[in-house]
Amino acid sequence: MIKRKFKELELSGLGLGCMRLPLEKGSNTKPDLEKVQTMVDMAMEKGINYYYGLGLS
Repeated sequence: MIKRKFKELELSGLGLGCMRLPLEKGSNTKPDLEKVQTMVDMAMEKGINYYYGLGLS
């Protein structure tokens, strides 16, 4: 994974966008936490440590 320096951080060259997370069946707003956890775990295993779209980026 390519890493880039940003201030004192070393961030992955690729990020995981979190604006449209999988939702629970029948819900317009409640994230499916099991699916979200699987996505984040996989991203972390691949070296991604930059997440955006959470209102924090």
